[in-house]
Amino acid sequence: MRREKEPTQPGLLVDVKRCRKNALSNSGYQIPVFCVLDDIQEFTMDDLDADFFYIAAATDDLLFTGSRWYHRCVFERLLATKTVNLDNVRFCIKASGHVESLTPAFEQIENAWQACSQNLAKEACNAAIGACGMRENYLYQSLISSEEADGALLSGEVCTHRAVDVSLICG
Repeated sequence: MRREKEPTQPGLLVDVKRCRKNALSNSGYQIPVFCVLDDIQEFTMDDLDADFFYIAAATDDLLFTGSRWYHRCVFERLLATKTVNLDNVRFCIKASGHVESLTPAFEQIENAWQACSQNLAKEACNAAIGACGMRENYLYQSLISSEEADGALLSGEVCTHRAVDVSLICG
């Protein structure tokens, strides 16, 4: 790794335990739940309570990383620090539903892992958060049946397995 310039002051490294989970559990903002009927609108001053804003430009700020959609918490900070001009806020969208916190869902995931020999609760919570940002969606279906004719229901093949008397194999 190469440094562009040597630091002039000592730095501080901060590692927040379970930061993704805690950010979604304790953000102070409701979590937007969008539906197909929610619509992107051109931004007006009546839309300051929207959930996401498309900001085209802002003056230098750590949180502004280019023209794109920003959550309300970033938008409010850019307004408070006067680093965004409202003329540069092009669009907004407000969700038709909101959830106060994901804490109950995270607690359910963590409780499910308590009974396991290997506790992967943190990994399971992070996987659930990651799934929220997935662009591809898949649906899998399984039909368990002993009837060969049921294969036509899913236009697939029926795999038949016969029960084996284990005592014959193991002696």
